Amino acid sequence: MALSKNEIEKIYGIKEKLLITYKAASSEEQKKRISIHLAKIEKIIQNIEEGKWIDTTELHIFSEELKKKEKPDKNNKPTRINYIAKVEILKIAEKNKDSEMDQIYSFIMYFEKNFSIPLGPTYLKLDYYLSRKRELFYAHYEAIKHLLKEYIDDIVLLSELKFNKQIEKYKSRLAQQKKYLFVKLSELLHELKNFLTEIITDFDTGRKSLFNPDEKYVNKFAVDEKTTFEDCEMETIVREAQYFTLDFIEILRMPNFKNHT
Repeated sequence: MALSKNEIEKIYGIKEKLLITYKAASSEEQKKRISIHLAKIEKIIQNIEEGKWIDTTELHIFSEELKKKEKPDKNNKPTRINYIAKVEILKIAEKNKDSEMDQIYSFIMYFEKNFSIPLGPTYLKLDYYLSRKRELFYAHYEAIKHLLKEYIDDIVLLSELKFNKQIEKYKSRLAQQKKYLFVKLSELLHELKNFLTEIITDFDTGRKSLFNPDEKYVNKFAVDEKTTFEDCEMETIVREAQYFTLDFIEILRMPNFKNHT
């Protein structure tokens, strides 16, 4: 059945609400229950994007589930890290006066230091399908790092300019670079969120696409400084990466452009 724009928006809204509920859940039982519904709604979204027939009666199940307003277990204190509070704010460049870019840069650097290596192929063992999705993500991630380097180089160059005409030209250039960077970064973060959600959903529903969930992460390349997740199980790192990504999306405050085109 063909869906109206409002119905499609409702489906994406249900998915976001389920993710928020999952994010707030403190018990594994809650997370597993929500993951089952996430897997179903992801399948519906996949069918929409592929132009397949949709049974709208399925939506009633998710609406009823959300009406239950699942709350975190009061007997267990949530251990979820608030990354908006945790990530240390770094200066993107000495002369930078844009605090928003400082925060975005800080989150990218936190990901680079704490998640980029453990989520990579050396440590996180995935099936062929998810491995290919990871390869694509890291290719896009490298492109983001390149855009960020260009932006930083231009901040430095701007600080060295003397003539007003040149200064205004580079300020305009930086503004355009920032807009483009935010669009591409939003796409990247939603790509990462979907990738991590697939791993977690598969794990919680018993599918064996993550081969080493209980293996402890030990960075073979670290010389002195240990990262936040040293000695943590791979499953824990994947879940924390999802929390981090959701918080990063929240501070970026940009839509998922691929779902709005």
